[in-house]
Amino acid sequence: MKTPVAAHHNEYVANRREQDAEFSRAYDEVRATMDLALALTDLRETRNLSQRALAEKSGIKQPMINRIERGSQVPRPFTLLRLLAALNGILTMRPDGSICVSPAEPISSPVQPEGEYDLAPGTAEQSEEYKSLRAVGSHNG
Repeated sequence: MKTPVAAHHNEYVANRREQDAEFSRAYDEVRATMDLALALTDLRETRNLSQRALAEKSGIKQPMINRIERGSQVPRPFTLLRLLAALNGILTMRPDGSICVSPAEPISSPVQPEGEYDLAPGTAEQSEEYKSLRAVGSHNG
């Protein structure tokens, strides 16, 4: 099984932070962007999609996807939603500032056909939490 891009990156960052305090401070400033970039890349690779295939599926041009995955461009919210829908993924922002992008269903199940994106989490308890959040959100807007 292929090692996720994030694993190599995290090892490099940990070593560099120990050696360079200025790098450590600068990295903290861009951590969310890099976390998002690496997580999207890992999910795309988990889905066995090329950047070109993701571009076709999401309607976002491949060079833009490349810039987002390198961390050189932060996606606008709508762009991020389109990527997540095409990847059938869920974005989680944790209280510590870290970001996680995970599959909306267990990896072993097939990706849903194009145009049918159910972004609810895969487990029953997560689904109940998701439904309650959706219900709260629907009353606010």
